[in-house]
Amino acid sequence: MVSKLESAEKAKKQLIALLEIIEIVPVGKSTVKKTLFSDFRDFENGWQNFCAEEGKLTTIVTRNTKDYSESNLVVQTPREFLAIFE
Repeated sequence: MVSKLESAEKAKKQLIALLEIIEIVPVGKSTVKKTLFSDFRDFENGWQNFCAEEGKLTTIVTRNTKDYSESNLVVQTPREFLAIFE
């Protein structure tokens, strides 16, 4: 996605920098099963939700909070999330 806006080399450097500040949670068969049998209308949203749950995360940050009405996690907009740190 980044490489569509930038050169492939710049995109790679940005992704390497991003990996320094984030963790990536594993995705397993159970994550996919939970998503398939959930009430999420959008597979990707459900998948993100269950990845977060299985990774012991507490919050999903999204511009589309309504897409996570089925979530048991705290769902916040970027503005709401960043306000915590002000």
